[in-house]
Amino acid sequence: DRVRYFRTAVVMLIGALLRSLDEDRQAFDSKASTVRRKMAFLQMPERLQERVLEYYEKVWENHKSLGESDATRLLTRL
Repeated sequence: DRVRYFRTAVVMLIGALLRSLDEDRQAFDSKASTVRRKMAFLQMPERLQERVLEYYEKVWENHKSLGESDATRLLTRL
């Protein structure tokens, strides 16, 4: 009976973790979309926009968040 309880708890925790990661990804996508629109509005060079978005994607892949680095704070003020 303990084994069944333990398995159920593990499955529930994994489900909660996956939902959390999905929510985090949605927040990341929303923030990246906002930055993309701001850079287009400011008429930043296309290649620079691509590099900024590539940077964001690398930060996401390595840390699963954008955090509040100086670069993030600067870009969200644009």
